[in-house]
Amino acid sequence: MKSRLPGPWLVLFAPFVLVLLHACFYRSYGIFRDEFYYFVCGQRPAWGYVDQPPLVAWISYALSYLFQQDLSLYRFWSFAASAAHLALVLAWVRKHKGGTLAQALVAVAVIMSPLRLAMDHFFSMNSLEPLLWFAIFWLFPHIGSLKRHELLGLGILIGIGILNKHTTALYVALMSVAFFWNTPNRSRYVGRIAFLAFISLVIISPHLLWQMREGWPTLEFMEHSRLYKNEALTLLSLLADLIVHHHPLVAFLWVPGLFVLLTRTRWHYLRPYAWVVLAFCVLLIPSHGKSYYAASLMTPLIAIGALEFESLGLRGRWIFPVLIGLSGLVIMPLSLPVLPVNVFLNYQELLGFKANTGEKQLQGVLPQHYADMFGWEEMARFVAKAYDELPEESRAVTAVFAQNYGEAGALDYYGRHLGLPPASSGHNNYFLWGYHPADATQLLILGGLREDHEKACGTLSPLGEFDQPLRMPYERHLVLYLCQNLKKPLSELWPATRKFI
Repeated sequence: MKSRLPGPWLVLFAPFVLVLLHACFYRSYGIFRDEFYYFVCGQRPAWGYVDQPPLVAWISYALSYLFQQDLSLYRFWSFAASAAHLALVLAWVRKHKGGTLAQALVAVAVIMSPLRLAMDHFFSMNSLEPLLWFAIFWLFPHIGSLKRHELLGLGILIGIGILNKHTTALYVALMSVAFFWNTPNRSRYVGRIAFLAFISLVIISPHLLWQMREGWPTLEFMEHSRLYKNEALTLLSLLADLIVHHHPLVAFLWVPGLFVLLTRTRWHYLRPYAWVVLAFCVLLIPSHGKSYYAASLMTPLIAIGALEFESLGLRGRWIFPVLIGLSGLVIMPLSLPVLPVNVFLNYQELLGFKANTGEKQLQGVLPQHYADMFGWEEMARFVAKAYDELPEESRAVTAVFAQNYGEAGALDYYGRHLGLPPASSGHNNYFLWGYHPADATQLLILGGLREDHEKACGTLSPLGEFDQPLRMPYERHLVLYLCQNLKKPLSELWPATRKFI
């Protein structure tokens, strides 16, 4: 017997709980490395960036005025997007006659998802993607019956989604092909898909023009990430990641959800979505994509699985959401910074947890989403102290060079109040922004290999070493060098710093 919900209270209450959960710990650790980069991109708004579409930078630009450039507060944008995603999924479940049990299952599954807790706790484009993708999922099966203004809205939604993350284009392309075979009037369907493509293309055309003008740098970035950065996935490792990322017990919702989409007459109109999920996951293998790229595909499957579970009318069925919730609390510290870091170190050892980023790099004592929140302000102060000790006339012609956008972004964010010039780096969009000041004749170089620096520097002097034991191994023991008597003008050396990855 299906339990009924007298009103939409859970649709409102569960998202509020989710925001409250994040808000309680929004300053627990520090700023995540990517947040510094998005901040700097927001201060330099454009129609494109080497490693991302422009929407996250535009949002950052707006939030800089709303929150007075306090990056910790930017996170409330992500909390709100995460809550809106949950509310939309719950509303969809209600529309499909889901009662209290089905909605409670969806709520606890989404709230307790380790991956969603971790990714939605800091400011990025990743928190907006599930909301946009679920909205597209809701509308896409009804393309043939959508009114003109509704179809226009879907096209705008798709364009915004692509400006948020490029993978939205793949998602919509797969949806377009899959639902073609499920529509009774294919000629009408093709015409409407062409209309959607036109609207979304108009919206993203300035971004495409930017890519063309810059020589399609994102394609270079993606290829380098595939070859040199991301670990190769297998279908088995992808399946394992999806099970862990969305809570192991929740697999008893989304796996049956995928199965019933393929087999049950009730879900015939949504069956193409199952093929979209399978095709998307298969395409991640040769592209060396990360398993979290498929995360936004999962909530429709979870919702369908919850509806099917409720319809079984099992005795003691409320034990299941309780088990998800209680076990989710046990593993929550692995995703959300609810514990002081010294307590967390002991806790992860007790659980036998070993972090994996999906990248070809050594792991530190903390998982990367925590390790990359430590030491940035101290690093900036370390560099600023060395910069201040330079003679005044020397400072005017000194560029501060960092190895990656995390370091450069932190130097830009904290360096504003420490007297540092804008940071320089060859990593991703920092390469396109160039070096500062434009007439620099010497460098303060943070990190990197001495033998590499000696190729450009006539005189190379180590000024000290920065370390913080909680950081990732490649962000530890950073030697600060003073590079003088450049062997070539910096304008000639700059192209060799290019690193799109």
